[in-house]
Amino acid sequence: MFSPEIEGRSLASNSRRNGEGRTLALQFHVCRYRRQARWMVRLDNRIYGDYLDKEQALLDAIDAARDADKKGREAQVWDLSIAARVF
Repeated sequence: MFSPEIEGRSLASNSRRNGEGRTLALQFHVCRYRRQARWMVRLDNRIYGDYLDKEQALLDAIDAARDADKKGREAQVWDLSIAARVF
């Protein structure tokens, strides 16, 4: 579920801009948690969520990206285990 705050910071203050002043898309990265059998979703190099399996991590990341999109923020989901954008 999309949360307006990640580790105590609002996504509004978490906006990154390119050299032209345009806001960049939120990027949710799904990846394995070190060498353990757990998965995590990262948002701007901060942990968004911790999961027991890849499927649940992907579903939550996609749900969060859709919620962000509904609120007017461009969002992407990347599966880093296959280096592919999935949303």
